[in-house]
Amino acid sequence: MNEVIEEYINPLNIKQYSSSFIEARPYRFIVVDNFLKPEFCHAVCQAYPSYKEAQKIGQQEFKKADEYRKIQITSADLFPGPVQTLAQELCSDHFCHVLSEITGIEDLAADNKFRGAGMHLMQTGAWLSPHVDFNHIEERMYRRLNVILYLNEDWEEGWGGALEIWDPEMKTCMHVVPPIFNRAVIFNTVPGSFHGVLPVTCESDRSRNTFASFYYTDTAPPEWEGKFHGTIWGSRPGEKSSKDSLMKSLSKFLLHR
Repeated sequence: MNEVIEEYINPLNIKQYSSSFIEARPYRFIVVDNFLKPEFCHAVCQAYPSYKEAQKIGQQEFKKADEYRKIQITSADLFPGPVQTLAQELCSDHFCHVLSEITGIEDLAADNKFRGAGMHLMQTGAWLSPHVDFNHIEERMYRRLNVILYLNEDWEEGWGGALEIWDPEMKTCMHVVPPIFNRAVIFNTVPGSFHGVLPVTCESDRSRNTFASFYYTDTAPPEWEGKFHGTIWGSRPGEKSSKDSLMKSLSKFLLHR
């Protein structure tokens, strides 16, 4: 099987992406450009609300030191039409099987309740500190994989918002992945899989938009350390605390205004 549903998702080269995924460091991940059919991706982008509109319909707006100026819409009933279609494709048995072929993780199942996932919008001035994601849901399903799709048309490099991939000791940022239109990042959720988002400095009428889908198995992964946990926050080198991280991120944001 070498491709996923062609009506919405572009063909994926299983052999190529599987090799890249296995060889990636510090933990397994791949970057897939042109993930969706361009017309469909454009429709999804256009369906996203503005940040102000999202404030009225989103389930949660984060204003914490580690997670600031971010809204998430997790209820599929609130997704606009094209976003509902995207959600259905990412949760399909077929796509889960393709992910299993690429990653080697058998019996993946999508969380169609989108707990912590779904539509994410980050306003100018937003940031997300490096962290390791929560590793389970209440049904005792083990979180194994993230798929994050960037939905930012005409995003300028100077607007920030890139994904950082850190080493497990939080000493070195090993990869920086800009939020380019129609780019997907697929990565493992394992101990030490720290990742964050650089400060967003786009124009005030724009936002950094993504759609996230998380995947689980009912058996523990090989890396399992025997403990369920929530989000684990880290600090970049030279940052002693979340407050320190906030102040440094805010300074970077103000310098770009």
